[in-house]
Amino acid sequence: MFGAQLGQVGFDSGAGIGNEPGDGSGYRTGIAPAEVAGNPPGDVVPLPEPGNNDRLDAGVVSSDDAFIAPVIAESQQDQDAAVIFDPPGGGFSEAFELRLRARLAASVVHYTLDGSLPTADSPVYEQPIPMSATTLVRARAVHDSDASDESDESVGTVDFDDSPVINQSYVRLAEDARGVDSNLPLIVVHMLGNAPPDGASHEFVSAVFAVFEPSEGRARLNQAATWTGRLGVKVRGRSSRWQTKPNYTIELRGSDTEDLKLPLLGMPSEGDWVLYAPYTRDRSLVRNAFMYEMSRRIGRYAPRTRFCELYFVANHAELQASDYAGVYVLTERLTRGDERIDVKKLNPSAVAAPAVTGGYIMKVDEPDIPAEAFFAAGRTFVYVEPAHDEITPEQSAYLREYLDSWYRSISADDGLDPLTGNAFTALMDILSFVDHHILNMLGKNPDAFELSAYYQKDRSGALAAGPIWDFDFGVGHAGDLRSYEPTQWGPMLGDALFTRTPYDALFMHPEFVEAYWLRWQQLLDSTLTAATVSEVLAGYAAELSEAEARNRARWPEMAPDSGSLEAELDLMRNWAEARLQWIRTQVGVLP
Repeated sequence: MFGAQLGQVGFDSGAGIGNEPGDGSGYRTGIAPAEVAGNPPGDVVPLPEPGNNDRLDAGVVSSDDAFIAPVIAESQQDQDAAVIFDPPGGGFSEAFELRLRARLAASVVHYTLDGSLPTADSPVYEQPIPMSATTLVRARAVHDSDASDESDESVGTVDFDDSPVINQSYVRLAEDARGVDSNLPLIVVHMLGNAPPDGASHEFVSAVFAVFEPSEGRARLNQAATWTGRLGVKVRGRSSRWQTKPNYTIELRGSDTEDLKLPLLGMPSEGDWVLYAPYTRDRSLVRNAFMYEMSRRIGRYAPRTRFCELYFVANHAELQASDYAGVYVLTERLTRGDERIDVKKLNPSAVAAPAVTGGYIMKVDEPDIPAEAFFAAGRTFVYVEPAHDEITPEQSAYLREYLDSWYRSISADDGLDPLTGNAFTALMDILSFVDHHILNMLGKNPDAFELSAYYQKDRSGALAAGPIWDFDFGVGHAGDLRSYEPTQWGPMLGDALFTRTPYDALFMHPEFVEAYWLRWQQLLDSTLTAATVSEVLAGYAAELSEAEARNRARWPEMAPDSGSLEAELDLMRNWAEARLQWIRTQVGVLP
């Protein structure tokens, strides 16, 4: 990746590994060359599937034509990075020698080049390692009992059980990929010899990744990566599961017992993500991102998103230009977390009140497998957190009974559960249900409340609706007549989205109706305006103006219906503005 001059430049053995301040879970990385001793250029060393999920860490600073030592403040050094890789992992174009050293004195470094976990029987680093092929290098530093007294606090870790494993991947770039750059972040997923995931399986497959964020306005495969790591990847979706441009779920992998959490592309640290693939369903590329932004603007959490360009290396060693997979949207997966769905973690020991009362995340949806589903409140739900194979019988019974009591209460004329006397106003967060309905109405989501309909219940808290998810058929989709007309409430005549469960029952209660129209009026006078829509879509147009042409060349079948991305976004803006103007005339009038 660094060009022919790479072999003319020496490596500074003082290079360090650093991470983001205040985050000890992963490492900020850099791009660097790599190869495996005994493997000719172009070979790949497969990544083993067994459950060694230790983190892949790296860090290098480079120019276009040479490596230089990273400049990392001492406060950013990760003290767990017991092994220094010189150069750290990333992309490369010429063979080089990899140097390893223990950070602390009186330590020896054991390493592997085949992806296996380093053990006492693994080679001890003694001399530079020739590197020329795509490889995962794993290393750990252990105390050398012959070199120092164990009481010396400066020595390395005493034994293998306490020694962190440092993992770094080195991806060889083919000649046609060495000049790749973009104004968007670049993400690389490399299968390292494993069969790529397909729609037939719901299991994760091991791979490695690298994230290249723009520096001075450009992201390049031949400059420092921001993050690298190991991950599991699988194809996601239902009807979109078999589309040619796949959607992926990814989980970042740390140690054998913990996921790796990283702040990818400036979003809060977490380990579970979605690589959403806008395809023929959303030729604008932005429908999901737009609606999630609208949700956050009215104060309701929805997944954060970042546009990026993906290279997916599946069946060969070198990253080639043909591995370009197009524009993707890195999206927060809907999981529990302080910066995501903020409900308490529910441990298996929580079987009695108050612990058993939350937190829960569930959704009305089609399950991937039957075991995920449960029936309550007159509907089929899917366990999200705890998952179906983690929730205890006591927790499942509590959740089902709570949902049933809530449903009985909203179905009763007086709003009281006839079995318990509980009022629906005490069992649910009314404003969350109001906002959830408003957002689905704003985007005229044809699947609203019936698919991807999320709910949550925190410990000792009430049932809440949301977050919103999946609007690829909404927001005036030209190819879906259910959402095309802006001056109707629902996707079709006779289906106004006011009559779908649970809103058919909720709109029978005056206190809910009053809260609903009051909230619409507040939002139309403040946040949900034509100016907001124009601002958000103009930002997307500027951000995607360059990459969408490459995406269209890669996927010509998904060219914008209106001829260009700019025209497509103009249609979206006109549709949204017309819808907001029409809704303003309907406030206070139930269909």
